[in-house]
Amino acid sequence: MRIKKRWPLWFAFIAFLFVLFIGPWPLAESDFHHASYAENTFARIQQAKIDQHSGPLLAGAAQADITPPPGVPLGGYSARSPKANTGAMAPVHVGALSLGNGQHTVTLISAEILLPLPRLVDAVVKRTGLARESLYFTASHTHSGPGGYADSFVARFTLGELDPAYFELLVSRISQAVMQSRRALQPARLHYYRLRPSPELAGRLIYNQLEHGPHAHSTVHVLQLLSKKGGQALATLLSFSAHPTFLGRINRQVSGDYPALVTQQLQTLLHGPVLFAAGAVGGMLPMGLGQIPATDLPRELTQMQDMATRLADFIIARLADTPPTLSLERAAIATLLLPVDLPPPSYRLGEHWQLSPWLIDLVFHSRHSYVHALRVGDIVWLGYPADYAGELAMELERWGEARNIYPWVSSFNGDYIGYLSPSERFSMPHYTVRDVSFYGRWAGDYFNAIGKRLMQKMTTPD
Repeated sequence: MRIKKRWPLWFAFIAFLFVLFIGPWPLAESDFHHASYAENTFARIQQAKIDQHSGPLLAGAAQADITPPPGVPLGGYSARSPKANTGAMAPVHVGALSLGNGQHTVTLISAEILLPLPRLVDAVVKRTGLARESLYFTASHTHSGPGGYADSFVARFTLGELDPAYFELLVSRISQAVMQSRRALQPARLHYYRLRPSPELAGRLIYNQLEHGPHAHSTVHVLQLLSKKGGQALATLLSFSAHPTFLGRINRQVSGDYPALVTQQLQTLLHGPVLFAAGAVGGMLPMGLGQIPATDLPRELTQMQDMATRLADFIIARLADTPPTLSLERAAIATLLLPVDLPPPSYRLGEHWQLSPWLIDLVFHSRHSYVHALRVGDIVWLGYPADYAGELAMELERWGEARNIYPWVSSFNGDYIGYLSPSERFSMPHYTVRDVSFYGRWAGDYFNAIGKRLMQKMTTPD
């Protein structure tokens, strides 16, 4: 009898625990202005000390093969099963570009993988013995590249089980490329191009899936380093924001997707290593033959080749007939790895409800991440820990243009917190803002505010 009398209390207690740790919770709608997490992050930017020393530009580059053997998981699609690769369509690589001025040296690293994660980054930092802030990580973001290099619960869904032997190979080859690029430093001239295709061409290269139209982040950033001794190309770095997803989950061969084809074509014509860094890929799909990627492998390959050729031809033509946006032989070089306090976690269950933030913290991520800012002259790279929305990058570019600053947004800086999109997109029933956006309506706007403050800080003498 006593148990029967108490069962409503036990039921209420269990229900309370369920709501507390699982949900639903009311959806938080307050923005980041005056929030303690934002004030803490903005204060760090204000207090940071940036060395504005300028000196003669030095550059060096190197590449290394990171092609995995058959059996190593592919990275890119949670629904791909089995994940083990059956061979390689073509080798995949990591590229390292080191820039210095006699006072500071930084190395940009771009690997033909989905994204670098903390385990990999920490191992490369340890292996090279270099300061973390001097290594700027990004990736091509191919969805058919090597996996097997992370062991977190969430990472296994997209990268497969950790393969210790391949992880060691990847760490070794990335570290090798970094150190070789630094040993190759020599006096250099920098040419930076910010290329924007015509609306017609842009519509055949990239597609904004949040707008159901062609108005997308179509900027092509190109950085050329030329030897001051003989004028030959030392390296080229380029960035574009279309997701490398021509090869879908049915593909089981290692491939760098369209970025690898673009770099191969450019390397033949420009000489020297060509690196591809994923831009602001959030919400941005690639186009081939004027269509979004197909769902059968032969058609995917045709579309991938078509887009790669269009993009490479556009870049070559514009480099030939367009003066550089910026040319440098001397430059201030500075880097800042900014700790960022994150908003409260938020995973939507509906229009007004969300999962418990405690659950998201436990399963997905902590309450801290970072943004990596790198200045070379008036160029400021902003490395974000996310699939960063192309629409957010467009806003940063407009903001920078008004101040003679050239922002260069890259995604996948060595950490990952999901998708970051503009606040006005938050209510859309689209997976990029419904299923893989973990920090609420205002997270994208918050990170753009961080980017603007970082650009101002990095280019303004203390």
